[in-house]
Amino acid sequence: MNNEELNSYIERYATQYTTKTAVLLTGEWGSGKSYYINNVMRPYLKKRRIKCVVVSLYGVDNLAELSNEFC
Repeated sequence: MNNEELNSYIERYATQYTTKTAVLLTGEWGSGKSYYINNVMRPYLKKRRIKCVVVSLYGVDNLAELSNEFC
């Protein structure tokens, strides 16, 4: 799936589903996930006035650490 296809999929997901769920982007280390999110997906969604929150679990070892990130 290329960036345009992925952007379209995420846009449809964000606008058509009302379940308040998340999209998980996975891939090997160094495959460009963070680059895609920060430089392609977020600007794409911003132009369409679709709000998004990006959460990285890098370095998070447990739920308490994750919870502390939001306090």
